[in-house]
Amino acid sequence: MGYGRSESRDGSVFQWNFPLLGTYWTAADIILQFIAGQERGWDKLRGKRIALVYHDSPYGKEPIAMLQKEASLHGFDTLLLPVTHPGVEQKATWLQVRQNRPDYLLLWGWGVMNSTAIKEAVAVGYPREKKCMACGGRVRSKTFDLPKMVPRDTTPSPSNTLRANSSCTRI
Repeated sequence: MGYGRSESRDGSVFQWNFPLLGTYWTAADIILQFIAGQERGWDKLRGKRIALVYHDSPYGKEPIAMLQKEASLHGFDTLLLPVTHPGVEQKATWLQVRQNRPDYLLLWGWGVMNSTAIKEAVAVGYPREKKCMACGGRVRSKTFDLPKMVPRDTTPSPSNTLRANSSCTRI
């Protein structure tokens, strides 16, 4: 999933590129759908704060445009927190997380940044059930199935809840 630039999905940007799998935008959208499911609908995201702790590289910046677009559509605030390469020094970033206490946190890491982020999240006491992770490298945590995906602009009900075979890595 998701290798290469997300703009490759747009034929006007890369005319002869035909990505068959999802992109990083797809991954970010799946995570937001999961969060909307946790909150029981997209309308419940209004006024919430979602933080993105990301690797400060083109890979790490991939979900930013999509998150900002979704934030403007659904009324939640985004908090963007870059982590410079290689990602072993994150105390200042997690201090901001502790001060701002976002409702949800997306960790978009790579390599050693991931294990450091998990340790720092524990150190500042950020609740584990409020974090979702997309990462490059080899660090993975417990994986779970997404039982419900909430379609946009609808409220959950047995008739309009999608079943997904997708998974999100949760830390």
